[in-house]
Amino acid sequence: EFLKNNSQTSLQEDANRLLIELYIASKDFEKAKNISDSMRALDPTSILNLVDAARISKFYGKKENAISLLKDANGYINDYSSFKQLLAVANEFYSLDDFENAANIYEKIANKDSDSFLTRRLVISYYRSGKTGQALQICQSLRKKYGPLKYASEMESAIYEEIGDLNEAKKV
Repeated sequence: EFLKNNSQTSLQEDANRLLIELYIASKDFEKAKNISDSMRALDPTSILNLVDAARISKFYGKKENAISLLKDANGYINDYSSFKQLLAVANEFYSLDDFENAANIYEKIANKDSDSFLTRRLVISYYRSGKTGQALQICQSLRKKYGPLKYASEMESAIYEEIGDLNEAKKV
């Protein structure tokens, strides 16, 4: 009803995105795809439209297509891209286990000095993409700032074990 009666484009886009999420949650991927396709037809370079299409492709089991769509979205990211756009692309890369691309975007939006969801995602992305040194550096910094934190301490200890520094792992 809202979509029929409201002509404000940005609100319609948000409402359609919510509808896509609801269809995905109810596993009605065909309806989600139809809305996504129509939104992409209107604005094929929209970062959020590409992320929606990638998410739907993922649920259809088309991981390579989903990653391709996300890489397209990533290509449209610039200095004026919103936090919402960056987070959407990073989270979708993360959900597809493309941790290197996820880390590259999380770096732009995570506060490495804060114990937050985004910082944890960045640390995991670093770790899972083989950038253990960068993950370790953040964990050490967080421990120095906040004292022992369950998540950061576990990750830091695991990295020390992985690199063979069992004494440091034990200390952490």
